[in-house]
Amino acid sequence: MTEELVTQIVERVNGSLEVVYDGQTINFSRPWRRLKLIDAIIAYWPGHLPRPTPDDLWDPDQLESFMRAVECSVDPQANTGQRIGKLFEHVAERRLIQPTFITDFPTDMSPLAKRNETDPRIVHRFELYAGGLELANAFCELNDPEDQRRRFEEQMVMRQRGDEEAMVMDEDYVRALGYGLPPTAGEGIGVDRLVMILTDQKSIRDVILFPHMRPEGRDS
Repeated sequence: MTEELVTQIVERVNGSLEVVYDGQTINFSRPWRRLKLIDAIIAYWPGHLPRPTPDDLWDPDQLESFMRAVECSVDPQANTGQRIGKLFEHVAERRLIQPTFITDFPTDMSPLAKRNETDPRIVHRFELYAGGLELANAFCELNDPEDQRRRFEEQMVMRQRGDEEAMVMDEDYVRALGYGLPPTAGEGIGVDRLVMILTDQKSIRDVILFPHMRPEGRDS
């Protein structure tokens, strides 16, 4: 559905499925590549360094060692899933020029997403990248109240450690899940970033109708 929606927009606006953005040609022809997040790190690993395996990246000690090898900052308060996400952003994200679905996100990065039935370390989630930008984020909603409570509790621990982006406990939501939530999924598409690509604009401020501006009288 995402492929169909975006390709129709690109072709109608641009007249072609090839778009030049930041000096690089992006081809939106279907089908788009699917790549697991862990595999994306390995695929874009610097060629002059020893390449990690998936098992290496799930091992906390090995993961920290590989992060330091590519000069990726290591947050001592972050858990394994968060560190894997940080490494993905550092090594792979900006190099995803052609449209690519990144799948199999670590559970620790996705507190509201449903766990994979065969591997509890990951969830049912994908993000779409093109031109080195994240264009979409989608996941299956977690509808297990006990699992959701545990996730909120883990988020609260991370918040206490200083993670300002961690979520807080939502008792009303957990109680509502206890009454039942049918299988549900959702997606958000960054229309502003898609417009950046279609108009070859490097700054998101140039494509937002009402961007945040500096107050009058301020020099910085």
